[in-house]
Amino acid sequence: MRLIGPCVIALIAATVKYCHSRGRTRVAIQVLVFGIWGEVARASLIAGGVHAPAIFLYFPIIFLAGWLLGTRTAYTVALMSIAAVLGLALAESQQALTLPTTPLAAMLIIQAGVLHFSAIMIGRIVRSYQTRLKEVESLGSELDERVQALAASEASYRGLFDSVNEAIYIHDRQGRFLDINDGAARMYGHPRERFIGQTPEFVAAPGMNDLAAVGARVERAFAGEPQRFEFWGLRANGEIFPKNVRLVRSVWFGQEVVIAMAEDITEQEQARAEIKRLNAGLEQRVQERTAELTAANHELESFAYSISHDLRAPLRGIDGFSHLLAEEYGDKLDDQGRGYLERVRRAAQRMGSLIDDILEMSRVTRQEMRRVGVDLGQLAAELFEEQSRASPAPCVEVALATGCTVHGDPQLLRVMMQNLMENALKYSGKKASPKIEFGHEWLDGERVYFMRDNGVGFDMKYADRLFVPFQRLHKPEEFAGNGVGLATVARIVRRHGGRVWAESAPDVHTTIRFTLS
Repeated sequence: MRLIGPCVIALIAATVKYCHSRGRTRVAIQVLVFGIWGEVARASLIAGGVHAPAIFLYFPIIFLAGWLLGTRTAYTVALMSIAAVLGLALAESQQALTLPTTPLAAMLIIQAGVLHFSAIMIGRIVRSYQTRLKEVESLGSELDERVQALAASEASYRGLFDSVNEAIYIHDRQGRFLDINDGAARMYGHPRERFIGQTPEFVAAPGMNDLAAVGARVERAFAGEPQRFEFWGLRANGEIFPKNVRLVRSVWFGQEVVIAMAEDITEQEQARAEIKRLNAGLEQRVQERTAELTAANHELESFAYSISHDLRAPLRGIDGFSHLLAEEYGDKLDDQGRGYLERVRRAAQRMGSLIDDILEMSRVTRQEMRRVGVDLGQLAAELFEEQSRASPAPCVEVALATGCTVHGDPQLLRVMMQNLMENALKYSGKKASPKIEFGHEWLDGERVYFMRDNGVGFDMKYADRLFVPFQRLHKPEEFAGNGVGLATVARIVRRHGGRVWAESAPDVHTTIRFTLS
């Protein structure tokens, strides 16, 4: 029986070592405490009962259980110890125990060995606890540092959050305000505490917002679709104001939220209203000025038509009487007189031609537009054929493109193409091999039409005079005309929403390009 003790102690030691190596320190302490208690109880039973020295080991075991396993375990071990002592006393009173015959010295040595082993095991366990305690203290220090860093981050976030001038609100899925910044508090005049837990109805102008639509926008924002809309707010002082609102989904302290950013657009709305008012006034003034300009143009056209019409009769008279004078009294005039008379006739005819050109330009301006599809290439071919029949010009090389259909007034476009064709034939007529080309090309993504000839050309420094009425770049004795043809072309092109320009080189070529809307 005495030899069982060291075996039990060895078994306890092995079990404690195994549990401790696996990191199950509490189980190891429980095995140690209750194992030693059981060995003490067994030793007391075979070594004298209540008179055994091992009885006194119950006290350090109770203390060890309370220190390492807590008060409840200490009470349990104490009750077990009391029960064991009472049981030994009862057994001894009934003479059920055999008194020890082992010398006291041997018993003390055995008990000292048990205590020494217990002290060693307790020391190892305490050192392990101290190591764990240091780890816990280190973790606590690290936790404190992290808490301080989190507090600093929170303070930085709050400072940044509140420093934004734009109003910022954080909503949950129910539309409640979870937080706002100082910008929102300033915008509405309510303290932050009054906002928390409220919904947008709290700051909505009565009857001026579709709150159901606002709720739908919040749902779409939670679905990941950013939203932007206008909202009429109500300040704490009762003032109603407009604002632009943007909604984006985000995560706030682990919770999915929608962040609303709002900007007061009162000044923009006032500026918009002012611009609308100014535009209305400007439109009215433009209409008035347009009406005045239209009336003035009509008066000017009527005046030009009347003057031209009234001048034609006297000019016809001058031309006719000059002709009669030359026929009937030509033999009574000397050469100088007949020359003067011929100059009078030419001047009258030139004046008549100018009047005809003025009337033509007046008709171009007055004529009402009628837009249909017109093939400019076919029109150019017809005009060239007419010109050839009227004034045969052999050996003219002509290249006329097809597929040049445009949308415009057929009469005006015919006048335009006639002037371009006459100009090309006139200025290339003195060339040995005259050449005329009409076609289209693409310049900077825009379709451009052109009439090109290899005639006398002109110096590009005078190009700005080319489309001005009655401006000529060549002498009348060189080429006939009054400088109205290209001016008429420019007016027709502008009436069709296009533009016209020229490129030329003296004695090389001239190209008139134009666009039509």
